[in-house]
Amino acid sequence: LEGFPNAFLQSVASRVPIVSTDVGRSFLDQSQAGVCVGGDWPRAAETLREWMNSPELRSQIGTRGRAFVEQQHAIEPVTARIAEALFAVATRAGHASRRGITQ
Repeated sequence: LEGFPNAFLQSVASRVPIVSTDVGRSFLDQSQAGVCVGGDWPRAAETLREWMNSPELRSQIGTRGRAFVEQQHAIEPVTARIAEALFAVATRAGHASRRGITQ
């Protein structure tokens, strides 16, 4: 349910686009809130130059990222995913039915 740096969430929630190494690939693929450059530093520099020269592009990426955070990482969807995961574990272990736990 977690698995990525909180700095990503904080930046994206603040509408700040991200340039990342491979550590952020999954998050950036899902959120479209930045670019994953792996270890391609010339690409990172070019991306930053492009964003510095285009407030409109930064705004578009930032808005897209903020919407993703609101939809996927607000308290409601996060607690729902945690509850689903816990229910699945309890069900597999046979505890849900014995204790009357329902989804």
